[in-house]
Amino acid sequence: MKLPRPVLAALLAAGMFSVVVVSAIAATAATTPSSTKRVVTPAMVHAQFIAALAGPARASARTYRVPVSVTLAQAILESGWGASGLSTRDRNYFGIKCLSGVRGPYASGCRTYATRECGGGRCWSTSASFRVYRTLADSVADHGRFLVVNGRYATAFAYRNNPNQFAVRLQLSQYATSPTYAQNLQQLMRQYNLYRYDIKIP
Repeated sequence: MKLPRPVLAALLAAGMFSVVVVSAIAATAATTPSSTKRVVTPAMVHAQFIAALAGPARASARTYRVPVSVTLAQAILESGWGASGLSTRDRNYFGIKCLSGVRGPYASGCRTYATRECGGGRCWSTSASFRVYRTLADSVADHGRFLVVNGRYATAFAYRNNPNQFAVRLQLSQYATSPTYAQNLQQLMRQYNLYRYDIKIP
């Protein structure tokens, strides 16, 4: 099963990608004769997810100078391939928070979720307020802007054409509290060859 690009884009914008794909798979299995059934694999779903993100990620690279491969890897990791509650409900594919109620120009609101934080060698359960977006494109654009306007990430942009080092700088700047965050991003970039989407950033 391959969703037409306009349909896929619309579903992603509505935050319904994962739900609809699963429903469509079930419907196909129920209505297609066994001799002509086409198996829908996770690799196919992953490819469609990446393809839908690639355009907005490139636009963000041109505007905010974030490597495309890093943006894609972060969206995959933070949203669980678009299956997280943040992404399906609120189109937040990067786990960006509303700090002190600030949501920026791209988000339409804030919502509180239970989450886990790590630091000092331990992790704990807590709650946090996260940004809500109307579309996938808004989420991607806000991710780029977020990295630019927060000065603690400034050193990452010296590596805007070196995605692996950009990822390391994000971890050192505490984008996420996971001690293996950069390693996880690099693994995704290699496994899915996300580097092929990168463009030269001035």
